[in-house]
Amino acid sequence: MKGYLTDVALLDLLVGEKLEAEAKKLRAEGWKWIEIMPEIDRARVNAMNSVEPEDLPIDEERREESDRLAAEYDALIEEHGENPPDEIAAQLETLSERIDELSTPEPRWTAEDMARAGVVVGIDRGGRLAMVRGPVRPEDETEADRDGPGESAEPGTSHPTPKQ
Repeated sequence: MKGYLTDVALLDLLVGEKLEAEAKKLRAEGWKWIEIMPEIDRARVNAMNSVEPEDLPIDEERREESDRLAAEYDALIEEHGENPPDEIAAQLETLSERIDELSTPEPRWTAEDMARAGVVVGIDRGGRLAMVRGPVRPEDETEADRDGPGESAEPGTSHPTPKQ
């Protein structure tokens, strides 16, 4: 079913409410600032310095769930081969996405970094929620930010985001 947008003001209101609801959650995380930018200005955000998170180790529960799903994926491939019916292919895609999620370490920012950095919240080109965590406004930069990344920059430390 296709439809057409006839009430731009209503759409703007709904987008604003959705983004504000997400911003409220982010404020509770402890970020210094949250900026709602329905269409994220990537050039502006990329021009800011940024703080980078540490990756948390993947816990045993997530590893076990990933292993269980991988076994399920392998069993479906074994049963249906490399060219499964559409329904099975969709199930394989869902399993693969979930395995990827479970295998990706969760990022963690330090309280110190969050106290001077923010989050830009918007909508991506596909209409999904998009967030850029960690940009630092010029007035909140440290001397290390202004000097550029050192040779020993490690996750969890501040360094400039490459400018594009």
